[in-house]
Parts: sequence; structure tokens; C-alpha cells
Amino acid sequence: MMGLEVARVSLVNVDGSSQYDALVQPEHEIIDFNTRFSGVTKEDYVLYKGKTLKQAQYDLLHYIKSDTILVGHGIENDLRALKIVHTLVVDTTAIFPHEHGIPCRRSLKSLASSSES
Repeated sequence: MMGLEVARVSLVNVDGSSQYDALVQPEHEIIDFNTRFSGVTKEDYVLYKGKTLKQAQYDLLHYIKSDTILVGHGIENDLRALKIVHTLVVDTTAIFPHEHGIPCRRSLKSLASSSES
């Protein structure tokens, strides 16, 4: 087992419109698409092979500059998988912690449906 790899990269503007969306071809054989969380299916890869991780990184760096603020849910995992280091990050898992504390995290679905957001 080689571990988790990037399967899809999506970037949206502050207004929610899509800025970038691409499948990324993993370097190793896909054993589990983890579709429940990733939204990526085997059929997606049959229809579109995807970019390499290096191509996706290159594409993203056209949008992400040193003064760009990135907002995400568990975004440190995304940046680690993308092998990108960025210092201006807002992570909703830190802003809206789980009632049981660390290491528990609220799901994005729970966060989106709460009255706090």
C-alpha cells in the first residue's frame, strides 16, 4: 500500500464560482477511490485520464500567489498531498472546533448546516 494520493483538485473564487477543476492521475494503482469523500469514481478515470501532479501544481501556482488567502476544510491535508507550502491559510476545522475537542473534527456537512456558520 502506497497511501493516499491526490485524485482531484478544485479551486473556487470567493464568490463560489469554479476557478480550476482537474482530475489528477495518481502515481500508483488506485485500490479504493474513496468516492464517499472524494466524489471521484472509476468512471471518471475511464472518461478522462487526468493531469500529472506536477501539471496540477503548475496550474495552481498561476492562481495562488504569496499573498493569496486559502480557505478550506482540513486544508493542511490538501496542501500536504499537493506538496505545496503556503502560509496564508484559514482552516474551518480550527475556526469551528468539534465539541469533543482535538483530535475530533466536525464534518463539512455538519458545519454547513449549523447555525454558527
